[in-house]
Amino acid sequence: MNNKVQRFLTKDEELRLLNACEGLLGGELKAIVTIALDTGLRLSELLGLRWGDVDLKNRLIPVLQGKTHKPKASL
Repeated sequence: MNNKVQRFLTKDEELRLLNACEGLLGGELKAIVTIALDTGLRLSELLGLRWGDVDLKNRLIPVLQGKTHKPKASL
């Protein structure tokens, strides 16, 4: 039986989290958390990104080595 409960942050929880990240790691933590919230990427996927991976024109972040080792792209 699958007892896994999927929970999402409320808008208020997201705002509190982002406010708590303000100014930490030179502002980079807030950027990382924002991208994670917007895309659902895992921390390892986020930290493995390089600017060359990001397609700003098409608003895509291709992730080639995810947990499942299958290619995916997040918006």
